Amino acid sequence: MLRTSELRDALRGRDGKALVLAAALAVAMLCPGCLSAAVARAAGRGREVLKPGTPREALIEHFGRPEQTAPDWIASKAQRETYAPATSTIWKIRGRPAQVDDGGGQATVSALTLGVGEVVLLPMTLLGEGSDALKTYYLIGIFDASGKLTRHYALENR
Repeated sequence: MLRTSELRDALRGRDGKALVLAAALAVAMLCPGCLSAAVARAAGRGREVLKPGTPREALIEHFGRPEQTAPDWIASKAQRETYAPATSTIWKIRGRPAQVDDGGGQATVSALTLGVGEVVLLPMTLLGEGSDALKTYYLIGIFDASGKLTRHYALENR
């Protein structure tokens, strides 16, 4: 454990080892953990409406008129052999839609490196999210018979 006398000596330049410890402590305090994860989590579009149970009208209001709507079937969770009627709706949107695991990888790396990995993760995340905002995606929403969202998928338009 770093004592205040060691820190004081390091700041005065008497001991090189204590100076390294003080610098490491300063870097750890200046690089807060999970900042890149917070950036990645905040970057996805439609996080407030892309939740199971959201009515189709709310998604149409948020993302605009869909490109295509088609009948579909979803598997029943109670009985795996039966399927229930559903509807697939496809939107063409600019910017990546929100996903459940947004920021999970950055948070894990930040935790494993005790926050020091943020030095690399933050610029990479900012560049990646910036480029994602310029791309076009297909958002596919699967709705049950009552018009409630059951799940969604995002595919990059290539």
